[in-house]
Amino acid sequence: MKKVAIVTGAAGNLGQAVTAKLIKNGFHVTGIVSSRTPNKFVNSASIEMFQADLGDESVIREIIQRIFDLHKKIDVAVLTAGGFAMGDLKSTGKKELDHMYRLNFETAYFSAREIFQIMETQTEEGRIFLVGAKPGLEPSTGSSMVAYTLMKSLLTGLSDMLNKDGNPKGIFSTLIVPSVIDSPANRIAMPTADFSKWVSPEIIADKILDILSEEKWKSPLPLLKLY
Repeated sequence: MKKVAIVTGAAGNLGQAVTAKLIKNGFHVTGIVSSRTPNKFVNSASIEMFQADLGDESVIREIIQRIFDLHKKIDVAVLTAGGFAMGDLKSTGKKELDHMYRLNFETAYFSAREIFQIMETQTEEGRIFLVGAKPGLEPSTGSSMVAYTLMKSLLTGLSDMLNKDGNPKGIFSTLIVPSVIDSPANRIAMPTADFSKWVSPEIIADKILDILSEEKWKSPLPLLKLY
């Protein structure tokens, strides 16, 4: 029986790479994409897509319950939804903080919370992947992206909490921390950066697949640095 994986932000650069790799390796993928994002996948025996506001708690609760009712299990969740913005202390106020909080923390928290509670009811192990950022672990490197850095740092705490409560029940959270994901949007936002030091979405997807291999499926891996 195929393992069932949820991928949030499945239409994004990282989400597309993860979705394609999971399908290629025999997973059934349910993608959740923003209601404002075009659906780039066609439903098939290996994938179905939902469009929703990923920051709406009640909507996410309903969709994840529908996924569980449909497949009777959720084995994996890769929560790639998020967003990036530059901005130092001087230019970062409530509007900027709220925007990054909604994009980078609420989208992860609401999905992880519902998926975790479902995984607690299952007999099989479950794995949750959160996507952090280097400044979230090393805030001193994020002074030019204050709101983004602060919100990504919250995911470190969330992943730790999931592991504390989940590991005894066979639920493992991994915080993936790339240097910078090499995407067109990030290249536009940071045109003078050294792109050779960035990590491609395909490499991140490969790392996730490695963790999901039979040999490593039940092994905790709280943090995966890719820099």
